[in-house]
Amino acid sequence: MSARVQYILILGAMMLLSQLALSVSGFILGMQDLSYDNEANLAATSLAQSVLREVAAKNFDELTINKKVVSTDSLTTVASLGPDLGETYPAFDDLDDFNGHTRTIATDRLGDFTVNVTVNYTTSALLGAPSGTRTFLKAAIVTIYGNPYLAQNQNVVMNTIVSY
Repeated sequence: MSARVQYILILGAMMLLSQLALSVSGFILGMQDLSYDNEANLAATSLAQSVLREVAAKNFDELTINKKVVSTDSLTTVASLGPDLGETYPAFDDLDDFNGHTRTIATDRLGDFTVNVTVNYTTSALLGAPSGTRTFLKAAIVTIYGNPYLAQNQNVVMNTIVSY
């Protein structure tokens, strides 16, 4: 074989090797992105569960802290769900104080996650759906969002129902 043919073969082999290296690099980077997506989803799920536990551990209503309530008419009105005058997080004493609560939770590895909590009355007929009247059931919904590693900027939403 002449030197020219060998040069062309070597050049072709180098082009194939370069193409293979680019393909492998793209695959590795894609897997790394998927790994961050999965880690962010796990972290967001863990944060949502933690916040739900915190919310559910509070008293059912401001008016049930020191006394027993036998009528829904004695509970906080639907329009008044949220922190009472002068109450700020983390000194909330009942679960509806968390209604409208938003905060940022920082993580060492993935950065910040934004947490939003909604609390509303719900009925046993439509669990989780907001009720326009007071009931002995409250739904707490926690939404985690705002982290760039969450797949396609998706939200993680978890909820629980608390009864009196």
